[in-house]
Amino acid sequence: MNQKAEAIRAKRLLEIESSRHGLDDRTKLSASFFDYFDQLTDEKASGSKSNHSIWISTRHHLHRYHGLSELTFEQVDKRFLEGFRHYLQHEATTKSGTKLAKNTTSSYFNKVRVRRHLSK
Repeated sequence: MNQKAEAIRAKRLLEIESSRHGLDDRTKLSASFFDYFDQLTDEKASGSKSNHSIWISTRHHLHRYHGLSELTFEQVDKRFLEGFRHYLQHEATTKSGTKLAKNTTSSYFNKVRVRRHLSK
């Protein structure tokens, strides 16, 4: 799919998801992204154990990358996402101290990227 078509598709998906989750209001950009992500992670507990553990690990790396106790939707911009991707690819490690696998990096990044775009 070409870049323009992908952008249009992403925008339409975003509009649908935003209204479904009640996130139309631009003032909600000051809401806590951590709280929102934590809520989604908790909701995954009732599903697959492996999927839930991926959400937990993503949350762990998101907190480690940001390093502060609070993160708003407004702060999760393109620059933040690029930095998070770089962190996952080059700095993040597993519990045993090895670098994250490429697929793991993509999985973690996409959980954050998609959630950010659904919130606008």
